Amino acid sequence: MANNNGWDIPKRYLRVRLYQDKQGNQNKNTLNWLTEDVRVQFDISAAVTGAIKEANITISGMQVQKMFAVATNSTLWVKDWLQHRIVITAGYYGKYATVFDGTVIDAAPNLETADYSVTIKAVTGFQKLSNAKSYNFPGPTPISTIAATFAADNNWGFIDGLQDNSITITDYAAYEQNVFDQMRMLAMMLPIEMYVENERLYLKPRGRTAKDVPDLTLNSRDIIGIPRPTQTGCKVKVRMNPWVRSGQQVKLNSTKYPELNTINFWLDSFAHAGDTYGSDWFTEIQLTKDGLGYYKNE
Repeated sequence: MANNNGWDIPKRYLRVRLYQDKQGNQNKNTLNWLTEDVRVQFDISAAVTGAIKEANITISGMQVQKMFAVATNSTLWVKDWLQHRIVITAGYYGKYATVFDGTVIDAAPNLETADYSVTIKAVTGFQKLSNAKSYNFPGPTPISTIAATFAADNNWGFIDGLQDNSITITDYAAYEQNVFDQMRMLAMMLPIEMYVENERLYLKPRGRTAKDVPDLTLNSRDIIGIPRPTQTGCKVKVRMNPWVRSGQQVKLNSTKYPELNTINFWLDSFAHAGDTYGSDWFTEIQLTKDGLGYYKNE
């Protein structure tokens, strides 16, 4: 749909699917696909900090029986507890992709309003999060070696953006900790960033662009409002973009803030927000100037 400013307002696209996930079976639909009569609100966040990807979803207008089925089955103490897998595909017609695929860890029904709702919290990597493991690397060990071990043990691909064995840690040991906690701890101790996205473990120098991630250009027609400069880069709100990736190099093409167009940024964190009955349908991106605060051990 075109407006008087000469740009189109594309039609939104959203599909939310909920699956029963018991003993690795992810093919059985728990609920029917939601229709346009149901209101769905969601926010999804990810970052290079090593934190797991999270989603908060509120679904209004569901049948009470199905709503309580979701809430009860997310309760750990219930006999025959069934984990639910939730998949969100979003964007615009002709330009959409999966923005979240994870496990429901909490679901709270609300019967206090006319449209009954259930609020769902979900995370990616739940099985890895609940699986504690011990490691012991005696002597000086390149962080690339440790990261490669993490990736192999969890069946992730490994993208080594360091290519530098001089960044080491001495006598690294961890007892019964999940891999995400270990990655965050190592990132605080060393000049690196380590995170998992789309079943790949990325290792990169702190303050640098990730390797093997497509570059992203944000044009004025995609930017909502104007970029907001920060002490380390800027924040940008754009029309929902399901292809943003943590760590990717970003270039701005802003007519309202051309001073930022010559700077190389990398994507530090992002959040998708959507509301099928409201105006929210955007991606907010935190950008950091490439190379800012990076140092190397000699």
